[in-house]
Amino acid sequence: MAIAVFYWIAAAVYRASAFGNMILLGPKQFPELHQMVVAGSQEIGLSEPPKTFLYNSNGLVNAFARRLLGGRYVFLTSALVEANSDAQVRFVIGHELGHHAAGHLNPWLNTLKLPAHIVPFLGKAYSRSREYTCDNIGAYLSKDFEASRSSLQMLGCGCRRLNQEMSCESFVEQEAMVPPVFGFLNEICRTHPRLTRRVAAIKEQINS
Repeated sequence: MAIAVFYWIAAAVYRASAFGNMILLGPKQFPELHQMVVAGSQEIGLSEPPKTFLYNSNGLVNAFARRLLGGRYVFLTSALVEANSDAQVRFVIGHELGHHAAGHLNPWLNTLKLPAHIVPFLGKAYSRSREYTCDNIGAYLSKDFEASRSSLQMLGCGCRRLNQEMSCESFVEQEAMVPPVFGFLNEICRTHPRLTRRVAAIKEQINS
């Protein structure tokens, strides 16, 4: 009960901060970005588009999805929107919508899965598999696989001026340079796969 009350209070505080300090996308507020959310939500069958906020990240390129008090939310950092092209942003939005569509943020399902986290590294492995799933959803919604790949690479680059010069092929080749043992030890402790692997997975989808 104490955990539930703490979660409710934390969610309420975060939602209050979002509405009070971040920019809520809508038909009159950055309508092009808002339409990406609406169109993507309709295409993958969400009953309504998540409330989507843009906020000042002080240079951090990131995006994430959350469930807050039963509502669906997506958050985009200003640096991500600034660094990426429209096609790349569409992929990122699709990825975050994928978390909602796939039920990854369903609190009841996640409660049922809590015992699995007792098994060492299993919870992290499940989290990484969710990211691959949402990458596929994002690529599907973007309708531009090259933009999808470069959008993932941009998470590591973060430089708008170099966006068009990025080589996804060269980036994927870096995977072979990752030391096998320490690369494995590093990855099993992470909730997200290495970016080189995620970009390579999009490439495999293109070729399949």
